[in-house]
Parts: sequence; C-alpha cells; structure tokens
Amino acid sequence: MPAHQPGAMTGASTSTRRITHVNANWTPGEEGDGRFTFLLVTEDGERRTVDASAADATALTAMIRADVVLLWDPEGRTVIIGNLLGCWIPLDWTAAG
Repeated sequence: MPAHQPGAMTGASTSTRRITHVNANWTPGEEGDGRFTFLLVTEDGERRTVDASAADATALTAMIRADVVLLWDPEGRTVIIGNLLGCWIPLDWTAAG
C-alpha cells in the first residue's frame, strides 16, 4: 500500500479522511475554563464533533493554523496531524493512488 493511502500510517484506520473544515463553539463553565466543541468536516462530507478542554483547544487551534495536514480517524476518534516536518502526505492524499 502506498504511504499516502488511508491506513498506511501509524494510528490510522482505513476510514481515515482529511479534515477540510473546522469550526468551534465555547460553552463557559460555572467554575473554570468551560468546554470547547469542535466540528470537524472531512473530505467525504461527514461531520463529527469533538469536545476539548481549554488547553486541548489551544493546542488543536495551533495545529489547525499551522501548515499541516489534519486527518480524522473515526474508528479511534483520533485527529492525526501530518506534515509537521516535511511534506510526506500530499494535500490530495486520498485521491492519489
């Protein structure tokens, strides 16, 4: 299987898809930072929500704004951050073959 195919990287299932859009909501807490909910839209049009603490939301937001490829693995409910260094995963990785 070529390196750019779903499931070809550590931690990724064959259901893994590139994230194309991200939105976030914040709900204030009675005590503390409150909770964030991220809406992740993948290239196949599926929408999923992920809850995050303020610290997690800060880290995820930094990665969203970075020059990386974000992938969602629904089987493990995992956001995979690709291309932190170098360009191993092409932007059209699921279309290549």
